[in-house]
Amino acid sequence: MTTMDTNGPNTAQIEHWNSRVGEAWAAFQQEMDASLSPLGELALTAANALISTVRLAQKTPSSSIASSSEHAESHLQPYQLCS
Repeated sequence: MTTMDTNGPNTAQIEHWNSRVGEAWAAFQQEMDASLSPLGELALTAANALISTVRLAQKTPSSSIASSSEHAESHLQPYQLCS
């Protein structure tokens, strides 16, 4: 196990998450995951819609997006939440 530098620039964060806040987060992780999951799904749906829009624009000859980056399509992959 690695040790963290508790005197570095992240000292406040280390102290914060090692306090009752971190304990509460760990204790209620399943509940928080369940409540935040719909927001993650919405964000991924929006990202995938954007990817689809960019791909469509790249295939349209008159599109200014198509001429800006022909190789960008190969880097766009749909995202999914891991379960």
